[in-house]
Amino acid sequence: RRASEPILPYKLWRSRIMAASNAGSLAIGMLLMCVVAILPTYVEAVMGRTAVFAGTAVATQSVSWSCGSIISSRVLAFSSYRTTGVIGALLLIAGTGLLVSLDRDSAFWWLLPAALLVGLGMGFCNQTFLLTVQGGVGWNERGAATSSFLFLRTIGQALGAAFGGAILNFGVARHVPAAGDVMGGLFDPARRASLGADMVARLRDAIAGALHHVYIIAGILAVLTLIVTMLFPAKLG
Repeated sequence: RRASEPILPYKLWRSRIMAASNAGSLAIGMLLMCVVAILPTYVEAVMGRTAVFAGTAVATQSVSWSCGSIISSRVLAFSSYRTTGVIGALLLIAGTGLLVSLDRDSAFWWLLPAALLVGLGMGFCNQTFLLTVQGGVGWNERGAATSSFLFLRTIGQALGAAFGGAILNFGVARHVPAAGDVMGGLFDPARRASLGADMVARLRDAIAGALHHVYIIAGILAVLTLIVTMLFPAKLG
């Protein structure tokens, strides 16, 4: 408040658009890591697929994010920040809803629509939040506004990875106390066969149950993102 040229002017936070966009940035950052950081574990450990399949799921999400960014820019040209943000949030809700519905016997191909929807939703929301931050301040404040948006998204990613990883580790340790010594075998087809059917089944159930809770949190974050987008102006500009 007292600095003549602060890195992040305090007055920016008095803007509803600025506050809402940064809150949305934090939420989608957390959601991103709850999905991307955990998805390969689900594919390899629970579904028993190789790293190629895990990479395919993550690549689907990454490519669709880029497509979502492009499409959202076109939609924003004839609609509003709110409309574009709501579309993105609804896509995130749909994608995380599919993830929540997964169980240990779900087919791998069921993951791809979920990854596609989450990627599109991230593209829509990230682009919308960034543009609202930049459009809601003057030219001399755009650098600070943009950096605050990116900073909060990074903080969200750190929190999402921490919470998602903690829930996974706690869930597995609670159901299979000895999992720390054998869990790595699930990711190696040769070692997986040596664990025994009973241990593999127990580990799969524990991981699937823990990741189910992570995806529920991702769904809640998607709903919070929808609420945030409703704070944007109804009309462009």
